[in-house]
Amino acid sequence: MRTALALMAVTAVIQDPAASEALRRAQEAQQAAERARAQLARRSG
Repeated sequence: MRTALALMAVTAVIQDPAASEALRRAQEAQQAAERARAQLARRSG
């Protein structure tokens, strides 16, 4: 799933340089979600 998203993102950036901003935001959101999941995992033990 993540590989497919990365592939689509790279393709989008190649086709439309303006898409790089959306890609950056999507990556930040994904990282935030992963941090939140890690915190929940630590809390639930």
